[in-house]
Amino acid sequence: MTVIAGRYRLLDVLAEGATGTVWRALDGTSGHEVALKESRVPPGLPADEVPLLHARRERGARAAARISHPSVVRVLGVVTDDGRPWVATELVRGLTLAETLEAGGPLP
Repeated sequence: MTVIAGRYRLLDVLAEGATGTVWRALDGTSGHEVALKESRVPPGLPADEVPLLHARRERGARAAARISHPSVVRVLGVVTDDGRPWVATELVRGLTLAETLEAGGPLP
């Protein structure tokens, strides 16, 4: 099993998108399962812009960590591994938005 930043053990992939992969992971410190987002670099991005991209994503995650609202997933932390930021959030179980729309049609 792969361990990120000496703390998060990757269990399985939950979702993949243009900006990264979201993993179900086990937090070795708390013992809780979390969602851990791996930052992906877009193909063709010049090498000198990669650190800027990572810094921007890390700033965004740290800003999101300051949000406290019952309808917003809580950011638990941001770590760096192999030069890339990884964002840990609480793991929310249930249907995706796409699955909800497919099952019930458009939202009111």
